[in-house]
Amino acid sequence: MTEQAIDKVKLANWIRGLVAHEIDRAKKEIMAEIKAAKTPRPRKPRADGFEDVWKLLQRGGRDEAEKAYIKAVQNGATKEQLMASIQAHHKFEWNGRSKDKIPHLSTFLNRGYYKTNVTLKPVKIAPVVPTCKCGRILNSGERQSGICLACEYKAKLENERTGQ
Repeated sequence: MTEQAIDKVKLANWIRGLVAHEIDRAKKEIMAEIKAAKTPRPRKPRADGFEDVWKLLQRGGRDEAEKAYIKAVQNGATKEQLMASIQAHHKFEWNGRSKDKIPHLSTFLNRGYYKTNVTLKPVKIAPVVPTCKCGRILNSGERQSGICLACEYKAKLENERTGQ
């Protein structure tokens, strides 16, 4: 390769580098302008009353819950009815449950759980076992007197000793 050819190649490479450098600099400037021009997107206002309901049952996705809330309100539910139902479910249905067993708010609303009446669940009560004052369980013959044979015998001995 001749010296002139080498000079031409060097010049071409220099121009390419200069152009690439200028392009990179221009891109950076444009990106900085775009970034500076971007304003934060304003948050969309939440549905009326949703915040109060969300505070009671913060489970699941907030946006999905809001969509379900809007749908429930359109179907005739009121904020007060939803809040009362969530509070009743917390008190009676979900009491003592682990958090992962409590439905998400969107599930609660979409499945219409707020429409169900929550009542106290029947509690199994152990039968009352009659006992004596000493703590022994009374058998069927002792139940009428309310005292076990051992206590009755002790009382009889005490009465005989005191002369009554």
